This record gives sequence, C-alpha cells and structure tokens, in this order.
Amino acid sequence: MEGARDVTAVPAAGRGRTAPAVRLGRNGRAVRWAKGAAGVLAAVGLWELVRALGLLPSGYVPSVPSILDTIGANFGDMLLPAIGDTLQAWSLGMLITVAIGMLAGIAIGLSHWADAATRVVVEFLRPIPSVALIPVAVLIFGIGLRMQLLLIVFACVWPVLFNARYGVQSVDPLLLDTGRVARLSRVALVRRVVLPAALPAVFTGVRISASIALVLAVSAEMVTGSPGLGKLIVDADAAANVELSYAGVFITGVLGIALNYGLQAADRRLLPWSVASRGDAR
Repeated sequence: MEGARDVTAVPAAGRGRTAPAVRLGRNGRAVRWAKGAAGVLAAVGLWELVRALGLLPSGYVPSVPSILDTIGANFGDMLLPAIGDTLQAWSLGMLITVAIGMLAGIAIGLSHWADAATRVVVEFLRPIPSVALIPVAVLIFGIGLRMQLLLIVFACVWPVLFNARYGVQSVDPLLLDTGRVARLSRVALVRRVVLPAALPAVFTGVRISASIALVLAVSAEMVTGSPGLGKLIVDADAAANVELSYAGVFITGVLGIALNYGLQAADRRLLPWSVASRGDAR
C-alpha cells in the first residue's frame, strides 16, 4: 500500500512538483503532438519530392509554400467569407441532425415495438447516397441553404440515430433496476438513468456525423454552386488559379481537424464519465 501511495498524484511538499501521473499524461500528449508534427512534415516532404521528380504535372501541383502564400493573400477577402458560408451550413445541419437523430434513436431504443416497426424503413433509407437526392432537392428547395441542409441531414442522421439507439439499449440493467427500486417514474428513469448512460454513445455518433456533414456541405457547394468553400474551389479551378483551388482544399482539411478536436474537447468536458473521453484524455 505504501508503494501505491508513492505513485499517486500528490505534489512534493514545499516544492510544488508535478505528480508522476500528471507528468506522464503531459509527456504522453507531448509525444502525440510530436508524432503528429512528424507526420505532417513527412507528408509535406513527400509532396515536394513528387513535384521535384516530375511524377505529376508541375502546373497542377503547386508547392506548399505557394499554397500557404495564397492563403495569406486571399484569407480576408475570399477564404474567410467562404469558410463562414460553409460553417453556417455545417452548424445548422448538425443542429437538425442531432435533434432528429437523438430523439428518434432514444425513442426507438426505448421501445422494442418501435425498433421492429422502423427497422425495414431505416435499412431501406440508410444506403441511399445523399448526393442522389441533389436533383430532387434542387427542384424542391432551389440552390441554397435549405437544399444543403436536406443533403447534410439525410446523410448524417444515421450515425447519431444508431448510436443513440445502441446507447439506450446497452444501459446496464442494474442501473435500471436501481432506478425502479428508488421508485422513479418512467420519465425520471429516462432523464436520470438512461440519458446519462447513453450520451457517450450519442456523442460518438455526433463526432462521426460532424465529419460527414463537412464533406456534404463542401460537396453540395461544388455541385450546385452554393456559396462556400466548395464553390470557391470550383471557381478557382475554372479560372486556372491552381494555388487558390488547393488553398480551399487545404482550409477544408484544417476545418475538419479543428472540428474533430473541438468535439473531443467537448466530450471530455461535458461527459467526464464517458470511457471514450477518458481514453482521449490519456
């Protein structure tokens, strides 16, 4: 037991030393960041090597410094408004997706009858690619935000719905029995037991859907010409502005990374009891 106490996170008296567990956690994060930076440098080096060897047409493969220079020169007047348009479609689409997917998934998970009644319909709709709905969406809503929202919600609702259903159906029966012994009403049981236990699974679905939503937002802009990064990429390509086109692609990737890390941070802060978030924190 003395050895166990020596390993706990207790600062040394009077010296303010960081505990071993805290130091290990920080060292682990530093190592992960270092590995990530090494991967980025390797990717940049490979890109420049491909250009130097002429394996791809140099006119269509700009250098990384030229792409970064283009981002700096056009960020305020072209890229920033495009980012705002894309993020508007993404955020509204995700709000609708989470609302529909979470409510439907919880309702289906709570009722075996609802699960059986909706299974065929859900399995029929889920494989339909969202882009196949573009002609119908354009006819109904025209080219604009509402059309993008339809495509985003249709493609992204399934991970949230399935994870919510799984989370509800996977609640520990002991927790449910404890709630019943405490004479909780059905509504109170769902609110105080089922939802907290299912939320980590729901949040996993949200993180998956967030990446899909960004892909759909940019793809819809490319196909329909709605304002955003997708339209900027297509217009720059049509104008033979290769650097600006790659700059739009680069910014899209950065947005994806930022959204993913932001959702991971929200997971750790909002759901501290989640096993998945504790794994991310290591």
